[in-house]
Amino acid sequence: MIEKELVNIHDAEVVQVDMNKLNKRLILGFQTQKTELERLFLDDVAVFRINNFIKQNIVSRLITSLTQSISDEEVTHWVKWTNSLDSDVMIKPEAVQNYVNRIKNKELILLIIEPSWGAEIAVICRSFSFMDKSSKTCPT
Repeated sequence: MIEKELVNIHDAEVVQVDMNKLNKRLILGFQTQKTELERLFLDDVAVFRINNFIKQNIVSRLITSLTQSISDEEVTHWVKWTNSLDSDVMIKPEAVQNYVNRIKNKELILLIIEPSWGAEIAVICRSFSFMDKSSKTCPT
């Protein structure tokens, strides 16, 4: 079950970031307390941002728009954040609202990794999974 998998990365360390721009895929690798390497496959990535990626990046929690209730204001914040450099938002307000609507309608997924230390990560994508073969997808 996906909730169990999401809980397992609490206190894990982000040790791998692999982006395939052509295939719109992002793979995040986590070293868990059990010394296992877990990989999170994010597919059909629309946009993502990773901030403060340093030598040690510890996960506090993982939030997704599919498994948690996220307010429109929070979704708007994260959409702007993923589409910005420093404080400059790089997309128009209409595009921000389009992302917000698609996330709220479950056409896209907002996935946020809040750090205890190091990397803060937000991804807007169509599907994700801890296994490469089966994925958690937005309903069509």
